[in-house]
Amino acid sequence: MKDFRMMIVSTVRIKHFMRRALFFIIGLWVCSAACAEEVSIEGEGMPIEESYEEALEGIPPVEPRAKLRKDTFTLSSAYLEGYYTNQQLATVGVELLRFWVRLEDFWGESSLLVKAGIWFGLYWMCSTFETAFHETGHGLGMKAFGYDYMLEHSTNGKPFQKNENFFKFFVNEFVNTKRAACRASGKWMDDIAMKIYRHEVGINSLSKDDYEALVRKSFVFKAGGINNNTYFSERLSNEIFEREDVTISEGVFYFNNQLYGALYAATAKKRGDDPYDMDLCWKTLGLSTKKKDMERAGYIATLTSGTTYRFLYAVWRAFAAPGKQVAPFQVYGVRVPDVFSYATSQGMSYKAVSSYKMDEQRQLLFGVEHVWYGKPATEFNLGLRHSLGKRWCNLSYKGVVTFGKGLCAEGSVSLPVLDSISFNVGGGTYSSKSLLGKRHSTNLTKDHSLNIFCSISYGY
Repeated sequence: MKDFRMMIVSTVRIKHFMRRALFFIIGLWVCSAACAEEVSIEGEGMPIEESYEEALEGIPPVEPRAKLRKDTFTLSSAYLEGYYTNQQLATVGVELLRFWVRLEDFWGESSLLVKAGIWFGLYWMCSTFETAFHETGHGLGMKAFGYDYMLEHSTNGKPFQKNENFFKFFVNEFVNTKRAACRASGKWMDDIAMKIYRHEVGINSLSKDDYEALVRKSFVFKAGGINNNTYFSERLSNEIFEREDVTISEGVFYFNNQLYGALYAATAKKRGDDPYDMDLCWKTLGLSTKKKDMERAGYIATLTSGTTYRFLYAVWRAFAAPGKQVAPFQVYGVRVPDVFSYATSQGMSYKAVSSYKMDEQRQLLFGVEHVWYGKPATEFNLGLRHSLGKRWCNLSYKGVVTFGKGLCAEGSVSLPVLDSISFNVGGGTYSSKSLLGKRHSTNLTKDHSLNIFCSISYGY
């Protein structure tokens, strides 16, 4: 029993080496192909580059991406341990990814070896952030119920090093690690894990309602990792759309996180694998949802997302017109929707997000989330993004309301104070009964919770 108490409740994740290696090889191949300076057409003796110039004659030149994009580095109050939120930590990954893409732009005329080195650094940084963000998702799931968690590493078979904050955890993962885990505190073990275990082996029986309540808490913890990866994919797709361009590197890591749950579910065979444990939770709660549904949902969400096909088009353009932008997919100002699959205690859901560009300053945001495999539930969201212009000191704001079983509201305001510096404040209120609230609330012991942050961003 003592050994059981000391076991790692969260998944001890050995990196999915083959999966990441595949993404690296694909990205390196695309990078080398796109950066090729001149290739001759067999039998013609004419460079491909020249034939493209003739074919694209008359198309106005487009500025390089680096000059069109405005990237940022942000310092946020939500980066302090104890105040973490999924939304703000996701900003770290997006900004690091954009920084590395800038390096690609800066070294665009370098040798293939230099480009390959930059791409490998980008690949390694993003894949290690993916692991850190995944494990922190588990921890924030426990934290929402008032329990502590520990982010830990083990290298070369040594014991786990306890209680790293998110940034130390990420850096250690980047530098030299073999295994990473989020471990539960002793109190979680006593109050949740051990009670579930004793009930299942018949030592101390619980009522049906009490048992299912504990299983739902355990599910939030188990699903936190995969849902964080899906959320990062959602944030990245929004970032790509708002910046009106997509790079191959961003597309590769969009796929990596969008398909994370599907690929994990396909290989989960035992207790300790998150999809396998979630399958057991669904069965306990009387749902027909299986980990196979998680796998199916991930593939369908990817195949029905506009960003997927925009990325594939960007790959083609890398050959046909290097350096040209790939504009957002829109129909009369309406964004072609992106779809994401989330794991909930009611089953697997699909979330579709879109928007309508009213004018250059205003954008109407809307979307819907529906539990497709399991106990049906539906949530709608409606919001507005507005830039007020010079008359209002270039103030901009964003607000989104989500309504269904519970009501959630998120908002942020950004005020430029210097040419390259802006001050931001925002937050959200989340219902513990809602699908969105169970993923982002910092306190699921109450009907509603409130998250507030302030930050400073440097634009470059």
